[in-house]
Amino acid sequence: MTAAIVTLLQLALAVLVSVQGSTTMLPAETKNQALQAVSQAVALATVAANAEQHLTVEALPASNDWPNVDELRAASYSDPNGAVVRLTGGIYFYPAAGGGTDTNHFLRLMDSYTSFGDLNHDNFDDAVAIIKTHTDDGLDTYALAAMVNRGGGVLANVATANLGRLAAVTYHRVEWGKYWIHYETADGTTKSLTYRLAGNQLVAE
Repeated sequence: MTAAIVTLLQLALAVLVSVQGSTTMLPAETKNQALQAVSQAVALATVAANAEQHLTVEALPASNDWPNVDELRAASYSDPNGAVVRLTGGIYFYPAAGGGTDTNHFLRLMDSYTSFGDLNHDNFDDAVAIIKTHTDDGLDTYALAAMVNRGGGVLANVATANLGRLAAVTYHRVEWGKYWIHYETADGTTKSLTYRLAGNQLVAE
């Protein structure tokens, strides 16, 4: 577009110089027509230049670049028995034997223990979440859930790793395609582990 505008202005200038510097006696009508053509060319170039200056191409935000906790709170996860359950508001209640739901048996996303980062080296943020399973006997067990970014806000639980019973998580992050976690178990043991995603497995290093 810019090159076309420059060419148009150059042609207009050439016509203007030719008419004004002409040694021949051009009819007045011809001169007026030439000057009108030059004026129109300059006006068109000005309009085109202004349009080009204000022309912007908006890059729409890619939601799959930045997954968030809200997406994790509505995602599906593999539970300790290998069943796939879908959370609602960050929790899934298992069916009760007599019908309805069992409020003492559930799987919950531990929101504050979520780490975001690229796990599979595709330059899109994934996530590693910690999920808690609470059973009727009051036992809480925890697991890591590797959530791979499939695009469009879809996070797929492609791998899990059992953490057992936790007392506290003191550090966690995803960086350089790996997941680091420092935590204390229910019996007071402190652990520092590093995981990498290998296919459908979280492999401890």
